[in-house]
Amino acid sequence: MRSAKTGRSETVIPIHVRNAHQNGKRKRKFRTNIRGAAWNSGSDPIFCNPRKFGSDPEFHAAPEFLFPIKVGAIIAAAGFGRRMKADRPKQLLALNGTPIIIHTIRKFDISPLIDYVIVTAPRESVEEVRDLVKSAGFKKSVVVVEGGERRQDSVASGLEYLQPGTDIVAVHDGVRPFVPVQDIETAVRQAERTGAAVLGVPIVDTVKQVEKDIIESTLTREHLVLAQTPQVFRTQILKEAFDRARKDEYYGTDESSLVERLGHPVAIVRGSERNIKITRPSDLTLARAFLEEETPEAKARP
Repeated sequence: MRSAKTGRSETVIPIHVRNAHQNGKRKRKFRTNIRGAAWNSGSDPIFCNPRKFGSDPEFHAAPEFLFPIKVGAIIAAAGFGRRMKADRPKQLLALNGTPIIIHTIRKFDISPLIDYVIVTAPRESVEEVRDLVKSAGFKKSVVVVEGGERRQDSVASGLEYLQPGTDIVAVHDGVRPFVPVQDIETAVRQAERTGAAVLGVPIVDTVKQVEKDIIESTLTREHLVLAQTPQVFRTQILKEAFDRARKDEYYGTDESSLVERLGHPVAIVRGSERNIKITRPSDLTLARAFLEEETPEAKARP
């Protein structure tokens, strides 16, 4: 729940659990590492299931944070999207009359765990995106800043605008407007416990490793996932990863790859197949179908 004084997320402990602790009848440590987290049963053992915390009924649902935290979201929307073959950035293309970026921001605006949002936009579109954000009437603070030439540069720019005291940072693609709010919150809670968490979905197709148009091997799908966003990290860890990458002049394909270079474990949380990245013209057709299926509160308002 939110504190009336600070507006930040605070722990809610059932009274019977609190009394048991006070009476010395029960001692329980919240699990704080990947090995200690529970895992989904069945065919997807690599996905962490932070909703299960043992056999006690009060721990079947993911708990609130162990202490008040502040969570900021960086939405990377500074790319042009040449594969879309459009005359303007793909994040500004409309779905049912509303730009994709506004649909995306809406998911973070309605999540009770997100405190504020930073959007990185192309230099030539910063004012346009600011006007769109202002017209959308979001409840939370949404700041639009100029992004960089590459995604990593844009996220680095967003990090410069984090509010003081931000404990957790969620980085999301501006053209993933269908991420379930529940998945955002699950990833945030997991990152609070382990330091780093990424949404992902299992691979269903057979994957081949190829060299010069010749198949070299068939990769084992059981150990492969398709990474999604948001990718969520404790602020200190993410900043350290970006500092190291800058010093090494290293560019990764996502934020997780930078954190992995530090040797820090990154937890995988099961995502949704609906959380598509709108990249090509054909994706717009699927996106329109998904939008029609969205619940009213999850839809972006023009």
